[in-house]
Amino acid sequence: MEKEDCDELETEKSTSDAAHYIGSLSGELAELARRHGLESLGYLLDMARLEASHIVQASVDLWHADGRQGVRAPRRSRKGRLG
Repeated sequence: MEKEDCDELETEKSTSDAAHYIGSLSGELAELARRHGLESLGYLLDMARLEASHIVQASVDLWHADGRQGVRAPRRSRKGRLG
């Protein structure tokens, strides 16, 4: 694997990891917001969680399309959500 390929892989991995972390946090914050009656804020945080989920899934799809099945894909919770 060439250096450029390694750099690209690390960038994809770090972007996906960041999206995974953001999705996890925004999901928890959405639950907190709803518990305190902040429905609009909860909705916006859920939208951030969904966007993060799409970014992670796109990264996983790209890894598989590029034949990178050996690369660790971001983890999902048992509920199928990020986190």
